[in-house]
Amino acid sequence: IKCYISIELHPAFDYYLYYPRHWKGDDEKEELIKETKEASLKALETYNIAGINVPEKINIIFHDYEKSGITGTYYSDFFGPCTTVMFPSSNKVVTGLQYKQMVAQFIFYCFLDLNVSPNMDGWWYYATAEYFSNLVYPTANFEHRLNKYFDIRSTKYSIFKMKKENFVLIQYLGNQKKPIEILNLLHDIEKGKHLSEIIDEPMFTAFVVDYLSIGIPDTD
Repeated sequence: IKCYISIELHPAFDYYLYYPRHWKGDDEKEELIKETKEASLKALETYNIAGINVPEKINIIFHDYEKSGITGTYYSDFFGPCTTVMFPSSNKVVTGLQYKQMVAQFIFYCFLDLNVSPNMDGWWYYATAEYFSNLVYPTANFEHRLNKYFDIRSTKYSIFKMKKENFVLIQYLGNQKKPIEILNLLHDIEKGKHLSEIIDEPMFTAFVVDYLSIGIPDTD
């Protein structure tokens, strides 16, 4: 990693951001690094709340090549305990506060793996990261890009057949429960409890009625 410069993201934890050494002095790349660092710190501050276990090590690594239309890729154990790989144009594919929310989303995967399960096939996995990243940037609303998919797919598929668009259900739970309570519910599901044991019929019916009538209030 001699070709890379490392930036410490948090003095109390082994969290680092790496970027190619020759990016130094490039105004666009340095703005990308700045935005990513700011988003990472804000995410870590938001997620470090009572009851949530904190990952020991997080890496954010910027590749030096472009990958068209792709903002980043998450690995739970590829380069080490928890790593997100980003690309030079990541903050152009998604911009402004939505880019920062996306960074927060990638970081939350690390917290999900530790506090619930690294089950990327779970109906709740990506949806929960969408919801928690919006707690970091409530007005960015990056997750709203998925609204139309929930509208369409929920008429054909069950909750268990959908992924990111399920943030609507997680948002509904989040409007009533604390963040740690949501993670505990998901942990129970991963331990074998059925969704119906966690969300009873009256609550699920209320969710459907609210969604079809008044909508689900957002974090902001």
